[in-house]
Amino acid sequence: MIAPIRLTEEAPSESGLRSARRMVAAVLFERETSPGRDAPRLAAWRAWLFVGWIVVVAAAYCAHLAGLF
Repeated sequence: MIAPIRLTEEAPSESGLRSARRMVAAVLFERETSPGRDAPRLAAWRAWLFVGWIVVVAAAYCAHLAGLF
């Protein structure tokens, strides 16, 4: 049996799951969203440091798989 919908109950204003769904939809459907005003800008050197770290870790992993060390 399907339960009837009660129109007197109010839905929560904004749940975490709903917020996550909106973010995923914005990414998948390429909707333009304005960046948050409180979002700090990431320094370029930190971004390149992260990229370098990923490359070093990936190279070490590949070398380990190849039996180099």
